Amino acid sequence: MPLLKGKENIGHNVTTEENAGKPKAQAVAIALKTAGVAKAGDARLPQADSDGGYSVGDCWNGRTA
Repeated sequence: MPLLKGKENIGHNVTTEENAGKPKAQAVAIALKTAGVAKAGDARLPQADSDGGYSVGDCWNGRTA
């Protein structure tokens, strides 16, 4: 089954890859790549505001305001 694009499909894609025999870490990496989510340390990640906080939209990256 092909992997689905979009953040809302990450869990489905991880399960699909694990069922195909991939290790958990590799399955997560593949699912995040397919979803278009940037990895930690990537220049595409939002940077802190001048006050050191992040906007509400950054919370999905595991960051809190």
